Amino acid sequence: MAKQLTTQKETKSPGPSQEDRDNVFNVIANNNNLFGEHLVKQVANSDPRAHLGDREAELNAIANAMVAMKHSAPRDEIEASLLAQMMAVNNAAMECFRRSMSPNQTLEGLDIHLKHAQKLSKTYTDQVDKLEKYRGKHPPKVTVEQVNVEAGAQAILGDVHHSSGNADDGKKG
Repeated sequence: MAKQLTTQKETKSPGPSQEDRDNVFNVIANNNNLFGEHLVKQVANSDPRAHLGDREAELNAIANAMVAMKHSAPRDEIEASLLAQMMAVNNAAMECFRRSMSPNQTLEGLDIHLKHAQKLSKTYTDQVDKLEKYRGKHPPKVTVEQVNVEAGAQAILGDVHHSSGNADDGKKG
C-alpha cells in the first residue's frame, strides 16, 4: 500500500512532513536533499496555482511536485533535472490549454494559447524520448549506406525479425 503524504499540524511549518520530504528527496537525487528540495520547489513554482497568494494552494503544489517526482523514480541528478523540466513544461502546457478555454476568450487569444500549448506538448514528447534514450530504452539506430555483395554471396535488404524457431510460425494448415 502506498504511503500517503502526511501534513504537520504546526502553525509555523504546515505541509508535507519532514519524513515525507526526506523520503522524496532521497529518491530524487541519491540522498542529496538540497538538490532534491531545489528541484521540487522549481516544479512547484511552475504550477500556476502556487502563485495565487493562497498558502494551501502553494502547499498543494509542493506536495503534487513531490509525489510526481517520487513516482517518476529518477535514478540520478540528470534524470531528476530532466523530469523537473518535463513537469514544468507540462504545467505550462496545461495552463495554456486552460486559458484557451476561458469563457470570455477571444479568437485571437484562443489561437495564441493553443499554439503555445501545442509547442509545449511537442517539447514534452521530445523530453520523454530523451529520457527514454538516457535510460537505455531506445536501441541505437544503425544506418548502412553502402553494401557490397560479392559473387556467390547473399544479402538481405530490409528488417530482420527473429522467430521462435518453429517452422510452422505464421502458417495456417
